[in-house]
Amino acid sequence: MYDDGIIVESTVASTISDVMGAILLCAVILFIFLVNIRTTLIVAITMPATMVISMFFLELFGQTLNTSTLLALGLSAGILVSNSIVVLENVVRRFDDFDDKWEAARVGTSQMAVAVLASAGTNVVVMLPIAMMSSMVGRFFRPFALATLIVNIASIFISFTLTPMLCAIFMRKRSERSSNALARFGVHWDELFDRFAGSFANALRKVGDNRLLCGLAIVAVIAISFFTFKFGTKGVGFNLIETDDWGRVVVRVEMPVYYELDRTTERVKEIAAMAEDLPDLKYSLVSVGKADAMGGQADEGVYLGMIELVFKSVYERDWKLEDVIMQLRERYSNYPDAIISVSGAGMFGGSSSSLQMTLSGPDLDELAERSRLLRADFLTHPGVAEMDMTMRDTKPQIKVVPKRPILADMGLSATALGTIVRGNTDGLEVADYKEGDRTIDIRVKLKEEHGFDKVAEIPLPGKNGLPVPLVAVADVEHGHTQIMIYRVDKRRTVRFAGNETPGYGSSTLMDYMKERAVELGATDGEGYEILDSGLSETLNESIDDFFEAILLSVILTYLTLAAVLESFVRPLIVALTLPFG
Repeated sequence: MYDDGIIVESTVASTISDVMGAILLCAVILFIFLVNIRTTLIVAITMPATMVISMFFLELFGQTLNTSTLLALGLSAGILVSNSIVVLENVVRRFDDFDDKWEAARVGTSQMAVAVLASAGTNVVVMLPIAMMSSMVGRFFRPFALATLIVNIASIFISFTLTPMLCAIFMRKRSERSSNALARFGVHWDELFDRFAGSFANALRKVGDNRLLCGLAIVAVIAISFFTFKFGTKGVGFNLIETDDWGRVVVRVEMPVYYELDRTTERVKEIAAMAEDLPDLKYSLVSVGKADAMGGQADEGVYLGMIELVFKSVYERDWKLEDVIMQLRERYSNYPDAIISVSGAGMFGGSSSSLQMTLSGPDLDELAERSRLLRADFLTHPGVAEMDMTMRDTKPQIKVVPKRPILADMGLSATALGTIVRGNTDGLEVADYKEGDRTIDIRVKLKEEHGFDKVAEIPLPGKNGLPVPLVAVADVEHGHTQIMIYRVDKRRTVRFAGNETPGYGSSTLMDYMKERAVELGATDGEGYEILDSGLSETLNESIDDFFEAILLSVILTYLTLAAVLESFVRPLIVALTLPFG
């Protein structure tokens, strides 16, 4: 057994640690630039106050401290004080211009109103499209976006109310400060910083006044951005979610369908024993007769098994889970007479596959041939760590085709014939036997005798009470058939499922797999089609949804800046910097 409460506790502890670290870091940065201990006290008051207000409105909107909202609070730790820092620094500067500290706080805050509203307002409008995303990932991000919105609004409120009030109460003018070593250091630091700021401003002014230098600087920035995008992002693809280290590995085992339960149990235990020497292994759970399965795969059967390996927490070991997964895949790669897949357990348990696609077509035999060709080709790519599919080798089949005219003469229907054959081969449940709390089914059937001819000789009741062999009223054919026929939208379909090698993006591999399917002729002919499925389909929907949200965010940001700055031109200057960021 495993305790998911450890994950929840670590998430909460990490968020609290991030917030406390942000408070400390912001206080240190403020001290470095303002050289004033009192600023530390103001940050220590305003940041928790912003957090408390945010949590109040989170509860008001029916949100809880879940993974999404905790993520928002952790990432927004800097936003909690960024606006207050801007106001605080300007109010401190205004103290030297006014005799009344409250008037200095009012003026200093009003001067920063446009800057604070512009920066925080854009954060608010950026989160609105994310909150309105309709995909599955959008629903997951909706609490995140709502929490971020609340944090930003609370931050604006605190920076315009509590921050200037605390500045007026605690902060002093430079002339009123004690003449100690710290104050003298602050004076020298301010002079040094002012000289640096002046030099930087002069350099920018010279570049701006010289068209040639300005043009060269712009071209250099564009060239560096293009070079970074072209070569720095090479091989970077999209993934729906990163593989988290939950300390659990799922090994799915599928034996040939003719295996009996005892033989499957023996082989699955043998496979589990191959993992016993792994480091930091706490225990393993072996199941036979049932296994995790994707759509189109069997999840129950005497030939199936599953092994779940549970390791120590990520905080108690110095290796990554993906290293063990790759090691197990290497160990099991040459294991005979079995299909073995290894993957990390998801957040809610069970195995997961990030590479999923389907091949649909009208002819089952042609689908089998094309799917085997594709699977073999996919596995040649170094980014594909493993690849499975729903198509399996066929199993023996005895097919009984009724001769309806003869059945009509005998007064039997095809349904009655099927019941008789099923009763003779599989038996019929005729009663229940109860012994205490146990109930045992009583099944009656003919004595088992091996041989294809035995089925053809199954006796049927004749008109004169004489037995008639099955072969006299039906054609008994011997052949092979698929274990399971998987359909999507009433079309015969083969589903592929696999996982990528660490360092590869699933979207890049999916594009490669679809291109190879077309090149190999898997889609040739009427009715054959390749489609994304599962996590890959969700990923594509999420990418489209995010691009729409980004586009809408850019438009809303531009309109917000235009309203705050009272200009349609100045926001364009800000917008031009977005591609370079």
